Amino acid sequence: MPGAPLWSAEFGVDAPGTPMSADRLLGTGSISKMLAAVAALKLVDLGQLSLSDTLGRWFAGTPNVPPGITLRQVMWHQSGLAEYGASPAYAPAVLADLNRSWQPEELLAFLPPPTFAPGTAWAASNTDRLILSMIVARTSGLPYGEYLRQRLFSSGEGGSWTPGQLSPASNPIGTHWVLDANGQPVNYTAQLFGASLFTSRLETYLTARETALFARRLFDGDLLSPAARTHLLTIVPDDGRIAGQTGGGVGIRRFFFGGRVMYGNSGGTTNSAAMYLYDPETKVVAAVSTNQGGPGHGNAHFQLAAALVLIGNSWVGR
Repeated sequence: MPGAPLWSAEFGVDAPGTPMSADRLLGTGSISKMLAAVAALKLVDLGQLSLSDTLGRWFAGTPNVPPGITLRQVMWHQSGLAEYGASPAYAPAVLADLNRSWQPEELLAFLPPPTFAPGTAWAASNTDRLILSMIVARTSGLPYGEYLRQRLFSSGEGGSWTPGQLSPASNPIGTHWVLDANGQPVNYTAQLFGASLFTSRLETYLTARETALFARRLFDGDLLSPAARTHLLTIVPDDGRIAGQTGGGVGIRRFFFGGRVMYGNSGGTTNSAAMYLYDPETKVVAAVSTNQGGPGHGNAHFQLAAALVLIGNSWVGR
């Protein structure tokens, strides 16, 4: 809340006998899409990229990547590129060797044909995130994860980690859980986490605190210029699959909760869930992270993040 110390609370456990703590890095799921888009937008801000650039500049001759797709269409999830993870060959390959480190170019080899013509629809895409991460790395000269660490989180507090960072995670990565067919918790980290899962997902791991501080810099701070922030908040129609969502911008989503317009993003995997929301009127930010997939807790991160913003709003100005 503006003018107030950052509030946080932790509930539940990281592992049996180990309470959850605020310093744990947890998976962000599709919030990672936002980070890739903002990273590219920052390079647009610096004049190193243009929204009218086409993918043929970087991916000429790459199967199932039409060269005429623009950077704008990728950033607004209107590219039509199919999910590379939807390939029947993807999961078996990733799970075959948990210690394998995947290069982005190898992941593009799984890419199926496009699902719609560029600019004709909206669909949040992990392939768009992959494409943007490759463009950011090639343009900046830094490994993608290192670019995020230096340019997006260097002014923040708390912790972040993305595959490709040159330094190891500064905070412990939390233990992630799934429920089996009988509703019993299974340690997903012990069973599957390794280089293969990390590098094939390209998922960023954050503390909830870092997510909230990043959102503050994104919407109200020094991360982007006013012109870039205008691009960020340019909303296009989405596919309507997420409750409360009314449109999509550059890596963000517009929501309508409690009679108020908010901006943010959410992420969910089989083993973690996260959400942050920002109220542009009050400038209140809330971020929630969990170490269990959304179906296991009824997607409570949607309800909790919205409730926290509304509670924060009630205190602003007191």
